[in-house]
Amino acid sequence: MLVDGSATAIIKGPVTISRNFFLQNVPGQCDKLCLDRDTYQKNGDVTGGGAVAVSYNASVLLEGPVDIVDNAGFGFGDGVLAFHNASVQIKGGVNFTRPSRRSVVSTPGWDVTTTGSAMLSLHDNVVSDGQLLNVCNASIRLGSDMCPPGTYATASGCTCCAADMYDFSTAVRRNATCSVCPANAVCTGNKVAPKPGYWKSSMKSVQIHPCPMGNTSCRGGEDTGDSTCMLGYTGTLCGVCASSYGITVPFKCMKCLPARQQLLLYSAMFGGSLVLITYTVHATWNDNQQGDKGLRISDLIKVPVQFLQYLVILGGVSAPWPAFLTTAFTTAAVVFGAAGGQSSSLDCWVKHTFPTHKSGQLSAPIMRQLVLVIVPLIVLAIVLLLVALSHVARRVWSTLASKGRRGCQMHSAKAMQLLSRLHVAALVVAFFAYPTLVKSSLSWFACLRVDYAGQGPYPEHAVMNHSAGYWVLHMDQACFSGPHRLWAFALGIPAAVLVCCGAPVAIWLFLWRNTSRASEPHFQERYGFLYRNFRVSCYWWEAVWAVQTVSLTAVSVFHHSLGAYHALLLMSLSLMVSLGLQVWKRPYEERLLHRLHLSATLCLIANVWLALNMFALQNSALHTVLGVAMVVVDTVFVMWCVFRIVQLAHHTWKPVRVVQGLQRCCGAGADKHTGTAGPQQSV
Repeated sequence: MLVDGSATAIIKGPVTISRNFFLQNVPGQCDKLCLDRDTYQKNGDVTGGGAVAVSYNASVLLEGPVDIVDNAGFGFGDGVLAFHNASVQIKGGVNFTRPSRRSVVSTPGWDVTTTGSAMLSLHDNVVSDGQLLNVCNASIRLGSDMCPPGTYATASGCTCCAADMYDFSTAVRRNATCSVCPANAVCTGNKVAPKPGYWKSSMKSVQIHPCPMGNTSCRGGEDTGDSTCMLGYTGTLCGVCASSYGITVPFKCMKCLPARQQLLLYSAMFGGSLVLITYTVHATWNDNQQGDKGLRISDLIKVPVQFLQYLVILGGVSAPWPAFLTTAFTTAAVVFGAAGGQSSSLDCWVKHTFPTHKSGQLSAPIMRQLVLVIVPLIVLAIVLLLVALSHVARRVWSTLASKGRRGCQMHSAKAMQLLSRLHVAALVVAFFAYPTLVKSSLSWFACLRVDYAGQGPYPEHAVMNHSAGYWVLHMDQACFSGPHRLWAFALGIPAAVLVCCGAPVAIWLFLWRNTSRASEPHFQERYGFLYRNFRVSCYWWEAVWAVQTVSLTAVSVFHHSLGAYHALLLMSLSLMVSLGLQVWKRPYEERLLHRLHLSATLCLIANVWLALNMFALQNSALHTVLGVAMVVVDTVFVMWCVFRIVQLAHHTWKPVRVVQGLQRCCGAGADKHTGTAGPQQSV
């Protein structure tokens, strides 16, 4: 209905004005329109006022019982539109119900909107389950102290909320004022818009949350849903990766490469990891055979590998890392963690291989968790197969070299026992894969609270309020609910107990009970990797390193609840405790190993300190400078380790070693297993 040009319309109930949508504008021709005990429907206006449009000094009286239901206006108010000095009076049981949609204009209204110098008078018993919005240069009279959202009641009528204040209420309020805008949001009337880097769960929620990735993932604004997320991000806190993106660490998404490039990239990194592990197995076996306390290559290899593993754990914290550091962490996670989890190519591979498990469903992160457990087992199987093939090849070669002599065949079978080599391979693979297994087992319980039910104003609009929080690997899934509960209890708890608690205790108990056997050649062949270069009183020190790995990984996994800054402080504390224990106990026989491990811990502390400064210095250029400093410190240390390894290898891999190996294979080496002293050479 359109009331125009000083006309007057009176609508008295019972009247229902319902289901009015975007029909042609039919101007009113009479001065007075009275609807009594009738139904006025199927009317609309293309500019506004889905039920009633009033303009140019016209006036309308809506007197209940009148129901205005399911109306839509194309421009302004879906229910009633008043503009250009129009006057609207609404009194006595008028109900505005279910406005069909929001207006598409910049000052949207649902049920009642006034513009210009229009006057709107609301009297008793006006009810709405929609939103009453007034454009604030209108003059409004209230018969019941009821103001549209974005305003508050005063003696002269409704007054718009001041800057940085808001209001959503349509209830009767006397002497009320607007609410102060929540932190990290911009408020105008009845809108609360998070700033860039922040997120809210619904249109009227005033619980504003920082996004873990800040401006990288959350664009802010008054809208809700995926439209508030940056490209590649979706879901709660913009913490779920879109279908063509893969997760590196929780909340961090990267664009997936084409399937063929994914295969080549991951195969190259996986192959590099496999080569390093296989060589470490070979070096460890040879070093265990030496039977003395001299410095060995496998001892030196463990230092940079463990250092880079801890560096990757540090990189899992959501600090404002420069992009080149994120790439470095991703590569190191795969090569030095037995195909560890901080690789977007792994997530993309899961989505590509299992196309039904898309990012919008829970199955994709569960599949990824299972892959993180299966990949180290695959690595172990490949390494064991290579060891077995090597064992068979060596036996065949020994047989041919000895021209069939029985004694040489027997010695070869004993010196290169397959079972002992498999023990060594299993320990080396476990060393490389342990941080990944710890992270995978703890990640089942990494949950983050979002909204808090019953807290703050308008708590009914804080819809993401699950009491256990949401799984950080898939923020649209409530923790310990649905499939997550099954996997967390069936796989997460046993894995956490065995990997995080059982492994350090088992290492300590095993070495403590077998200290007297540590010098036995057969025992050292199998387990020398765990204790060979520790002092006798500290044979169990490998358990200390395991505890250190668990503590750092736990802080990294749960840092979203702790806060990244506080997580880095805890990591710093853990590393300083480790440094103090190393200075106090001096667990290594070799002075060089002692210095290398102390230097590794100091470098890690320096990395944490530089990361903490990234929070204090909110400048991307300074972040780049700090990132370069981290790269320089870490590169210098790793190159020092590599230099020491090459230096030791130069003395170890002399041709005379080959001759001595042949001698031990077919002659003198048998003395070692028959009880007589054979020739040995320490390095």
